[in-house]
Amino acid sequence: MELRNFTLLALRIILAIILLINGLNKFFNFIPVNYASAESVQMIEGLLAVGYFFKLLGVLELLIALFLLIPQLVPIALLMLLPISVNAFLFHVFTDKGQLGMSSAVFVLNIYIALSYIPYFKLLIVRRSNTNQ
Repeated sequence: MELRNFTLLALRIILAIILLINGLNKFFNFIPVNYASAESVQMIEGLLAVGYFFKLLGVLELLIALFLLIPQLVPIALLMLLPISVNAFLFHVFTDKGQLGMSSAVFVLNIYIALSYIPYFKLLIVRRSNTNQ
């Protein structure tokens, strides 16, 4: 295995482990989360009031973690993770800088690994669809 492939595999495993831990934490609360600002507490309380949001997020994080470990499913995992990682990163940039390091790591890993899979994403972008088929 060449170094680039080994590095990508290692980064995918690291990202999968982070998502696995975060996903499981949504169900079992084994890592306490403290929010630094009143705005972040207000936003989290609103999401908790909805009832399903964090459970759904946990399921998605666990599913994405699994997909990152299956080579054929990595591109879909990266697409599924992108809105989650962007939102988490921006949440911590603007409301709660206390956890900015972890959300930044997930966001950067998501983008870096996705850039390595650009040929797969090019298939999703078509200039013109042919409806005659």
